[in-house]
Amino acid sequence: MISGQASVVISHKVWCGSLRNPKEVMGNKTIGVCMLVLRAIWETGGTATLEHPLSSGIWRLQGIHSFLGLHGVRKVRLHQCMYGLRPSDDCSARYRKATGLILVGGSPFRARTCDGSRRHVPILGTVTRCGPNDVQASVARSHESGVHPASLCRCLAKFHCYGCCRRR
Repeated sequence: MISGQASVVISHKVWCGSLRNPKEVMGNKTIGVCMLVLRAIWETGGTATLEHPLSSGIWRLQGIHSFLGLHGVRKVRLHQCMYGLRPSDDCSARYRKATGLILVGGSPFRARTCDGSRRHVPILGTVTRCGPNDVQASVARSHESGVHPASLCRCLAKFHCYGCCRRR
């Protein structure tokens, strides 16, 4: 059971986008459910993360702002290029991918932002890769950049493990 303020539930007055667009309505409902789950984790003293592009409209939602006001809940900004997010066709380049994370729990997390030391490639178009049996296939760069780099995954795992170890 989830108790506390109802501000984490998204009503039609605080939605982003159009109420006439089914995709936006579904997205807002999904974020509302995510916020309820995050609130339940927060109430039990657990750790949780929610990742979303910084350009997304969710960061303007009243429910997000209310949740960020709770003790032990914070938002960090990072650029995935600093964690090694790169295109498969150019190992010297990076995808910048500005990302926001909501962190639930007091575990340390050091967010890295772009220092400009690498060349960036836009997350547009396609890239050709070798698939199974050496068959070449075109993959959308947006799809390829949707996979979190291993370095970011390790940082998130440390965030969660630190929170688990401290509760024992």
